[in-house]
Amino acid sequence: MPQKIWCSCGFIDGEEYTVAPGSSVILVGTHHDQIVKLKNYRQLSENFQSIIYKRFMDTSQSEKLGYPKVLESIEISSKTGYNIKQLCTLIYDIAGQLLVPNSKDQNIFQQRIPAKYIYLEEALEEYRINKKISMLNDKEYQELIKEISQQKNHVQFRDYVELQQATKWLHVNGIIVHFEDTLLSNYYFLDPQYLAELLAQLIASEQTNGLSRHGNSL
Repeated sequence: MPQKIWCSCGFIDGEEYTVAPGSSVILVGTHHDQIVKLKNYRQLSENFQSIIYKRFMDTSQSEKLGYPKVLESIEISSKTGYNIKQLCTLIYDIAGQLLVPNSKDQNIFQQRIPAKYIYLEEALEEYRINKKISMLNDKEYQELIKEISQQKNHVQFRDYVELQQATKWLHVNGIIVHFEDTLLSNYYFLDPQYLAELLAQLIASEQTNGLSRHGNSL
């Protein structure tokens, strides 16, 4: 079921769409501490890895199906700590190979980030935790930024364009979620996990086709 939900995230009404084309993906199998107890665990693991490779990592097939670029798959357990360090290393190594958008040779780890972006990230995180708010509309977001700017002199933006650049940086780095799509551009998700859970519920429900199709799910 989780695999079905993940695959379905790339399609609406049977039509393929891509939110982040060319993104590098690591498939993570959780709850290894439970699966390893099964007598046929080794065989199940090998079979599943084979399925993952054929469906997602064999580029000749994955590109035809519109799947993202899956580079690795790994089994972990947050309970026992199995492969957690290996996953961290894997993420770091793959991220280290990524280049800054529109750059041919600048590594993302070498990218210079305006200090105000970091201060904005911290301010939004503090607001989300204290207010327990996961989503804002455009008006609420603009008012919040204005309030933050008044309280913190180091978080000042010249104009709306500069603010949008900062917002895009927050989105690209997974700190918040904001789509430029017409139906969703009015929403700013301060908690990406909230959106992930919301999408999972929508996809899993058999009664949401009409809602998602007409953009009324929010």
